[in-house]
Amino acid sequence: MNIEEIEKGIEKTGFRLEFDISNILEGNGWNVINNKYYVDDQQETVREIDIVAYKASRILGVYIYTALIISCKKNDKNAWALLSKKSNHDDPNMEWVPVHAWSNDRILSFMLEQQEWKDTYLSTLKDNKSGIVSDKPDRHIFGFQEMNKESGTPQNDKSIFNSITSVMKAQAYEMNALPVRKKDPCAFQFNLLSIAQAELVRLDFEESTTKGTPISDEVYVADYIVDKQQTFAKVHFIQAEEFKKIIEQYNQLHKSNIKAFKAIYDRFCDELTSDHKKMNLFKDDVASDLWWPVHKEFKHLTGLSKLFKDGWFNWDKKEEILEFQVDLDSIEIDKINSVKALRKELSKSLKKHYRYEGESRFAVNDIPF
Repeated sequence: MNIEEIEKGIEKTGFRLEFDISNILEGNGWNVINNKYYVDDQQETVREIDIVAYKASRILGVYIYTALIISCKKNDKNAWALLSKKSNHDDPNMEWVPVHAWSNDRILSFMLEQQEWKDTYLSTLKDNKSGIVSDKPDRHIFGFQEMNKESGTPQNDKSIFNSITSVMKAQAYEMNALPVRKKDPCAFQFNLLSIAQAELVRLDFEESTTKGTPISDEVYVADYIVDKQQTFAKVHFIQAEEFKKIIEQYNQLHKSNIKAFKAIYDRFCDELTSDHKKMNLFKDDVASDLWWPVHKEFKHLTGLSKLFKDGWFNWDKKEEILEFQVDLDSIEIDKINSVKALRKELSKSLKKHYRYEGESRFAVNDIPF
């Protein structure tokens, strides 16, 4: 066995690239998982993603994860040509700034289902110099080709296409798996990277000319059908030699993500008293906290568990107080409010679930149906 030739041979593969990229990530404080396998349900085959990397920080009791899903490709003979045209940022068929985020924290999960969360998220990223996610691409990448570096002969787009589809499918798999896998309160934001140990060139198409420009990186907004749904995602093409510099953008992104998810959380709390959906998100939890302490004080009141579960939060604008409305008469409500310990239990529950520390009281349920 010729060990020297084996050593030389392995250098011709992409494993050196994966090793070097992993080292850069670890040197920048990222946790790295190499060669992760998942099942492609659409094609009933096992697929591999080269690198999954993440950073995690805890704030407000929630772990904030910034995740990188990375494909590594090596090509000594061919350059990767990214074909571009002028971006039309008014195109209704394009989503120029897609963001893929998920959370099992109930407040963040609620907010991520609303339209306005993305505005808060992106504005925070812009303010914190994380344009890699928040900016719209200057050029619209509409195709790609591998081109022979010497002759300029087009080869095909197989390696580039496989790189894109592998990270997009891996992202779909990871996001679908999170609800089962993650139990602690957390939030994830995903980024897709295609790192090429090859020369990158952008071919800018105009009406009568095509101009080539060597580049170190470029953002492509992919539009694919994944899991039978149209999916937009940014794929960041990066020349391998430039990754040491570009990783700084993702280091900053993680810091920005911490601030952005906190801003989304804070928006929920700030809008609590003006939005009945937000106000009543945890009403069952508050009811569960309160009915037994009330029952211990007023044993003659029956069916409190159901009465409290059917309760409702309302904001009294005039007196600026949050009311937990229960279907009891005013005499019983006054008695409950007169017990300082029960008012304290209400305040405690509101702080625990909503981080609300303002005035609160029990009230008669005035919903007419």
